[in-house]
Amino acid sequence: MACILPTLLHRASKGVIMSDASSALPEANFLTFCSGLCTQALMQLGEVPFPDSGQRQENLPFARYTIDILCILREKTQGNLTQEERSYLDAAIEDLQTRMAQKQS
Repeated sequence: MACILPTLLHRASKGVIMSDASSALPEANFLTFCSGLCTQALMQLGEVPFPDSGQRQENLPFARYTIDILCILREKTQGNLTQEERSYLDAAIEDLQTRMAQKQS
């Protein structure tokens, strides 16, 4: 399994809204939405610092909840995603579930 953390962080960095009015917002699409949820799960797993505090803090019940939401999205969008979207979502869920299992062991 390839680690998708760098990809998630790269996509998340595109989603950060700067206070500068000239900064562009990322395109609103399924990958951006999923990336935001994945970044949220990574913060809840303590893998990525929270932007407001700069601190890493685990909240495993919330991480589990966010991962479950991603699984529901995968189930409910079955047959309606592009190959890129499906691959991204599958890899993200697998990576997050592995990280969760490591935290719980």
